[in-house]
Amino acid sequence: MYVRPAPYHDGLELDDVKAQIRAVTPQARLAATVEGEPALQKKRRDMEAQQRRQRQRIFDVEDEIREPRSGRS
Repeated sequence: MYVRPAPYHDGLELDDVKAQIRAVTPQARLAATVEGEPALQKKRRDMEAQQRRQRQRIFDVEDEIREPRSGRS
């Protein structure tokens, strides 16, 4: 019997995170002060890490879905 995995949601959809990364990247390059640039770069790194976690979760869920199907032969 197939059991559906629990929903996973950490606040933002993958597309939203991608859009935020695209918005922060030029901001970091064009930071008005040298002090502001590291903060924007850190924000970008944090969002990229979140994006990697979301993608990994997608792969995990896909594997959970495939697993029961492959055993049905």
